[in-house]
Amino acid sequence: IKQRTPPEELAKLKDKAVKVMYSLHKKLPLKYDTMIMKGSRPFTANQIARLMEVATPKMALVFFTMALTGARRAEVADLRRSNIDWNEGYIWVGEGYSTAKNNKVGRLFLPPEATPILEKWNDTLDGTDFLFFNNQFKEIGITPNGLGQEFKKCRDKENLDRKREVIKDGKKYNTKYEFSTHGFRNFYCSY
Repeated sequence: IKQRTPPEELAKLKDKAVKVMYSLHKKLPLKYDTMIMKGSRPFTANQIARLMEVATPKMALVFFTMALTGARRAEVADLRRSNIDWNEGYIWVGEGYSTAKNNKVGRLFLPPEATPILEKWNDTLDGTDFLFFNNQFKEIGITPNGLGQEFKKCRDKENLDRKREVIKDGKKYNTKYEFSTHGFRNFYCSY
């Protein structure tokens, strides 16, 4: 299995995806600007673009896919090229695999902004059915935990953790409020 595209071409593909995210930031105002959701907070398109800039081309496209489809990290990690309908613009998750929540089969919309970029990425792959393969064992997909670790590296580089003060029962607590990979799904639901 090999990536048959030179690194500079992959960098250009990453740059296109980053530009799409920055353009979405200008087009789409966040509906819930101060929304605090259970577990994680939604990203803005600008924050996602910044995360993508510090990521590798593959991880930038993983973040891009998660943000524009609302897919969970396990669904993206196990995403098969054969489960993408490029003509209709859909991604099937959980089809024959146990990565979808509650083992359900689902269909995610693939927006027109994402399709040409992901199709180009798809064309760069040889010898694997995974859209995002594992760097060590290319015949398997990336793992959800590996995806989470790469996300944390990028999040820390961009310093997206915010400390906030919580007042509970009249006592003040300083807590670290972390953005997580679920923030991509919250971004998708917030626009």
